Amino acid sequence: MKKLYISLSFMMAIFLLSGCGTMPAKYIPVTLGPVIESESVQGIELTILPSVETIAIGEVLTMTVTIKNIHTEPVWFPRNPEIMMLWIYPDGKRDNLVFECTENRFYTEDQVVWLKAGQVVQTKMRIKTYYFPKPGVTEFQAFCNAASNTNPAIRPFWHGKIFSNTYGVMVEKNRRSSS
Repeated sequence: MKKLYISLSFMMAIFLLSGCGTMPAKYIPVTLGPVIESESVQGIELTILPSVETIAIGEVLTMTVTIKNIHTEPVWFPRNPEIMMLWIYPDGKRDNLVFECTENRFYTEDQVVWLKAGQVVQTKMRIKTYYFPKPGVTEFQAFCNAASNTNPAIRPFWHGKIFSNTYGVMVEKNRRSSS
């Protein structure tokens, strides 16, 4: 019986000690420029590109959001899809521009675009940085939600959720002078 208690105590110590080394560290952005490539979902790819790679706190950052049909077949796509911008501050805290995802929607012909193979749709998103807490690299990523189309006259229609690539931008306290 004593050997059983010793064995169990030894095994518990191993489990406790092995667990201490597996605690994940808080993610802190450090990479300026492209970080993670975008993935495609059902033939659609979402990418972002900032207007600048360095910006001062208080300036407005403009992101070009590109939606591309990388499939071989054309598809209907929302003209103005729901896009949310997400970011991770230099201290690892996360934030985003919020919107409510719509699951189903009756799209009319003026609310959709016929996206041929290889064709892109672009939009601009503006992010106000005046409330960013501190300088450093901030990573940005876009999330797109295209509601399921309930209009049977507009088919085939792409619907789903997709994330873009991530992109690191240096946010500075003050803009450097050019003198």
